[in-house]
Amino acid sequence: MRISIAILVVAALTATSAQQPARPALRMQTARMAQTAAQPTRADVLKFFQAMRVRKSMETIRSITIEQAHATLRDMIEGELPNATKEQIAELEGMLDKTVSAYTIENTLEDLVPIYQKHLSKADLEAATAFFSSPIGQKFLDQEPLIAEDAVRVVNGKTQARVAATMAEINRRLDEMKLKK
Repeated sequence: MRISIAILVVAALTATSAQQPARPALRMQTARMAQTAAQPTRADVLKFFQAMRVRKSMETIRSITIEQAHATLRDMIEGELPNATKEQIAELEGMLDKTVSAYTIENTLEDLVPIYQKHLSKADLEAATAFFSSPIGQKFLDQEPLIAEDAVRVVNGKTQARVAATMAEINRRLDEMKLKK
């Protein structure tokens, strides 16, 4: 209701200003008011994130990413410093952990809020939040990881042979290039 009133006020101001001499400042202010009226609040975006279980997804992704980063670091240490002591390994892992802990999930969520505000209207977010808060929306969120897992399996099954053939061709071509040197 407030959005409708704000739009009517903006429309009235715009129509009135069109009949009066040009006042760019008023037009810019009116445009900003219209944009602000339709823009979701921080609370709207956070409510959407809650309905979408964004924090839980981020926690899972973060955990996997940290695990992969540690595995990559261990591989790097093994390759660069094969006789590393436990203290050296702990120091390097501590450096990685310090970097990871400096940017939290909360920081990420806060950084995402203005992006959602930029790309979605208040009405868009309210509709999406209502859907994902509904039983069918919750079922979708429950089933989505399983759907994604099945989709990855199907796509990988169809592309794995192609990728292997391409990699074999790339390796063959690299060998040819080495011989030409």
